[in-house]
Amino acid sequence: MKRNVILGLFFFAAISLYGQKETEHIELIGEEIPGKDRVSIAIPDWEDVDWIVAEAVYACGTAPGDVKISNDKEDRLIEPQSIVCGGNAEDGMVTSVFRTKFTNPTPKVVLDIMHNNTRFRSFTLYIHRPDSNISYVPAVGMPHLQGELVHINSAEKIPELTAFNLPLTSEARDVKLKFALTEFVDDDLVAVFTFESRGETVATEMRTWFQNGEIDTYAIREVLFENVAGEVDKVRMTMFSAHDNKESFIAGRVLIDMEPNRISLLTATGN
Repeated sequence: MKRNVILGLFFFAAISLYGQKETEHIELIGEEIPGKDRVSIAIPDWEDVDWIVAEAVYACGTAPGDVKISNDKEDRLIEPQSIVCGGNAEDGMVTSVFRTKFTNPTPKVVLDIMHNNTRFRSFTLYIHRPDSNISYVPAVGMPHLQGELVHINSAEKIPELTAFNLPLTSEARDVKLKFALTEFVDDDLVAVFTFESRGETVATEMRTWFQNGEIDTYAIREVLFENVAGEVDKVRMTMFSAHDNKESFIAGRVLIDMEPNRISLLTATGN
């Protein structure tokens, strides 16, 4: 699928879905859903959950209508929010996202698709917990509202997916990242991670994920960087196709784990 270069960032007004007043550790789970009318995701240890953000993604094209997202206490009809993914929004070239927040958790969250299930791609839950049994917290300093969805559509040059801050430490530390990718095109992905200290690049690492000839509709990626220097205060994350003019994917919120600095991650500042 050939398209012009577009990096569509939609700054959703739904910041309240992700806002937090204290340290929250987030468990990320989800499923690929093409061809399914109904998807049910069980919540591990649901009694210990504070709240959950549920997020369904529909591939490029005009969304067919609302979906129902529910738990054992309530049903909700959710309208689509849009991210431009190529061409013009007026031509219907948008990616649709269906998102809601549950503040009264139950053992499961269910997605019911009532129209055109073949173009729905993924269903993700961000499960917020108050304790430290889950090590991941939101990356800090990200320009698009702590990592709400971003659509990468082809790459004439490497597009910046996100940038976030790290707290300074006296010693080197390991940094783990976790995020969901929803694929629209069958292709290899190349991710480049640039580590900065006071605005200067000090290291660059690359990861490549192969699709092996099949569309990897949805994947939760976990990336570990060992012995990152304590003076590193920013990470820039870019991602692009290994081949020309083929890539199209949605990247979700980036989570980070950097023990024993979980609390300070939420208060890191700087550019």
